[in-house]
Amino acid sequence: MNRRPWLELERTPVGDHAERAALLTRAVCSNELSRGKALIEREPHLARWDFYVACACGELAAVQQALDAHAELARRPGGANGWPPLVYACFSRFWRQDPERSARLLDIARLLLRHGADPNGHYLEEHDGRAVPQTCLFAAAGIANSAPLTRCLLDASANVDEEVLPRAADAAPESHEHFQAWLDQHPLEALYHASEFKDVTCLRLLLEAEPALPAVTYCLSRALDFDNEKAALLYLKHGADAAHVVPWHQQRSHLHKAVMNHRGPKLIRALLAGGADPNLPDAQGLSPYRLAVRRGAHEMAQILQENGGDPATITPSDRAAPPDPDLLIRAARRGDLAELERWLNAGADLHRALDMAPIHGACYAGQLDAARLLLDRGASLVQKNAYGGTALSTCIYGSTDCHDEEGGPSARLPEEVPPRGYAELTELLIQRGASLPSAITGGSDAVQDVLRRHGVPD
Repeated sequence: MNRRPWLELERTPVGDHAERAALLTRAVCSNELSRGKALIEREPHLARWDFYVACACGELAAVQQALDAHAELARRPGGANGWPPLVYACFSRFWRQDPERSARLLDIARLLLRHGADPNGHYLEEHDGRAVPQTCLFAAAGIANSAPLTRCLLDASANVDEEVLPRAADAAPESHEHFQAWLDQHPLEALYHASEFKDVTCLRLLLEAEPALPAVTYCLSRALDFDNEKAALLYLKHGADAAHVVPWHQQRSHLHKAVMNHRGPKLIRALLAGGADPNLPDAQGLSPYRLAVRRGAHEMAQILQENGGDPATITPSDRAAPPDPDLLIRAARRGDLAELERWLNAGADLHRALDMAPIHGACYAGQLDAARLLLDRGASLVQKNAYGGTALSTCIYGSTDCHDEEGGPSARLPEEVPPRGYAELTELLIQRGASLPSAITGGSDAVQDVLRRHGVPD
């Protein structure tokens, strides 16, 4: 899909107000907020075209007037997406950028709830072949990161576990291996994505509402994806199992992940105090303690040893071994040139990969200097990742998908993502001999412009 932001807008006749109002609704409730703002600036009346777009745009007076005339509108799905009105108000991206509209959106949410709107309102999104509910609570805590809206929904009895679909009763998973089946029945969107924010107020509100303990345990893993010690410590305070193993990720525990991601001493000690095993081997036979030694993380290794790490498990090769491929990939994704240099000089394998080789990590995150270093050391432009993509296609995809180099997609709008070197990296890869795609099927505007200059058609 071509993502140039004004293409659809330019093709819509000016006189077709209903269609333009629908465009506005969809834009405001997605990552195309910039398009929505431009539409409102050009035609302010569109924000009040119908009841549903008014809910999404924070047009409180229009919403109040409509409800005074027809109170049942608060419970009636409709509008461009066919959603309940509260869903439009909660999923509006104005929460992220416009304090004035956000205040009105909060008033609209409260007004709709007083008129009987369902606090568990949601829509369904296809994901890996199953329909996953996207709830108002997820929008409040996992996208808007709005404590007032999250509190408002919880006070109105929103289900903190987001159990909004009929399903067979199921018990908590009996073992690590049963987690996938359990997760398939529990969306966890609100709790999982609330873990991404430095401001942990929404996360605290969700945890205080006592979500299912397996959810708390699992979502600790998301907090560990980010440099967010407050969030991880909150999970442990609220009962997360520090010893949990994620069975589909190299059989690694939370402690493995904390070591791999360079997390701080306070968090490492808290995991150990919660029962994490410094000697637990992953699928490759590597314990958190051995991984710390292999990375040369001396302070971390010392903490692990003081808390039961067994020095007898450390082999001479651990002290001189090339790093685990995950460590090299993570350094490339963070753009940590010093660590990349150190591990490359120690003999790290540029092409050994779990899901992707290090060059793909750098390309996904738009790390121009890291990618250049890896290419200078002989990284392959044709090696494919687990999803079938080359380094260039990974760069193109990452330019619109990678919102945070540490943790992958998050709630940030494209304009909120710190600028990274995707366009320059696309040019570098092409100059180094990367095969061009047959057509432009994605990528940021700047990346698409580079591809066009090299003759790639739309």
